[in-house]
Amino acid sequence: MPLWVVLTFFGTLAVLALFFAGDRVHLRPWQRALLFAPAPVIWLLILTYHYLIWNPPRYPVIEGGQGRYLIPLAPLVLAAVAGPRWRWRADPAAIRVPLGVVLATVLVVALVTSARRFYF
Repeated sequence: MPLWVVLTFFGTLAVLALFFAGDRVHLRPWQRALLFAPAPVIWLLILTYHYLIWNPPRYPVIEGGQGRYLIPLAPLVLAAVAGPRWRWRADPAAIRVPLGVVLATVLVVALVTSARRFYF
C-alpha cells in the first residue's frame, strides 16, 4: 500500500480510539497497562518465531513479519488507549461524512493497489 494510505488509516483509527470512545469505558491506568502489556511481548514472540523458521542462522534481517500478524493484537491495544478521558465533546454525527470519505478513499486505493499487484 502507498505510505499515505497506511498513515491515513492508522491516523483515523487512532483519532477514533482516543476521542470517540463511549461513556461506558472506565479503565484505570493499571488496567490499561495490563491490556497493553501483552502486545509487544506477543509481537516479539512472533518475530522470533519467524526468525527461527524462515531465516538462516545469523541472518541480519527477520523475514516474514507482516502486518496481518498484528490483527489479533489490535483489540488489546485499542482497548488500552480508548476511553472517555480524551473524549471529544463535539457531535459525533459531524464526523460521519468525513470519516466515510476517508475510509472509502482508503478502501478504493487498497483495492486498486491489490488488483494492480496481483492481476495486472
